[in-house]
Amino acid sequence: RRAAVMTDASALYSPVLGQILDTCTDPKKSLSGAEQSGFDYILIPIVDSSSKNGENALERRKKPAEAEPCTRSDLPLTGEQWSRQVVGMISADIACDHGDPAVRSASHKLLREELSWASHVAVPAVLLPELPSSCGSTVATLVG
Repeated sequence: RRAAVMTDASALYSPVLGQILDTCTDPKKSLSGAEQSGFDYILIPIVDSSSKNGENALERRKKPAEAEPCTRSDLPLTGEQWSRQVVGMISADIACDHGDPAVRSASHKLLREELSWASHVAVPAVLLPELPSSCGSTVATLVG
């Protein structure tokens, strides 16, 4: 298991420990398990890995008529849990500067969708994957 440590300014700089989950099909169960293991929060993918039989979210976004969202439901957790105990992770397969216009467009759409969802549930932070340096200005434009 991987973990992340942050400092909570409201707790006089006492460290808080988060559990990084590469997949998460049940946020409520994952958060409960993390709490029982002594973690303060979880870092989970914004994209729901249980939908579409594991089909890559970016591949789904390349389909023009795709109506089902790639993001997960906000119902398993309370608003307070989302905003205090969950950090969202953006999909690692986003390729904002890809040479293929269809992949690039799908990546832009998926990034916007994931950021919109993170804003909707008010997660306190969003973790971006390591991006190629050529992608930085495009992502900054899409985020800002």
